[in-house]
Amino acid sequence: MGLILVASFVGASVGGLVLVQRAVPPDRRQEHNDVAGFMYAVLGVAYAVLLGLMLVAVWQNYETAQASATKEAIVVSTVLWLACDLPQPEARRTQELARS
Repeated sequence: MGLILVASFVGASVGGLVLVQRAVPPDRRQEHNDVAGFMYAVLGVAYAVLLGLMLVAVWQNYETAQASATKEAIVVSTVLWLACDLPQPEARRTQELARS
């Protein structure tokens, strides 16, 4: 579904480009190239800023997940270590639960 949508947008864009090149003479299009260049530059900067902000958000989520996994590993290792001091049936059962 997504591939068909992308292909249709690309097809419409190429079709529009061909149509404009045939309908508008090159000397008339040349007048608008400077303005189009500035517009593309603004769009490029906006895209770069958006991409940077998304990268920061993803990195923060990654660091949060890594911190949670580290805390969980510390808690499980503490439970395994403390279970050694329990009597044997409870110690084995507690260690099995901690490992699972």
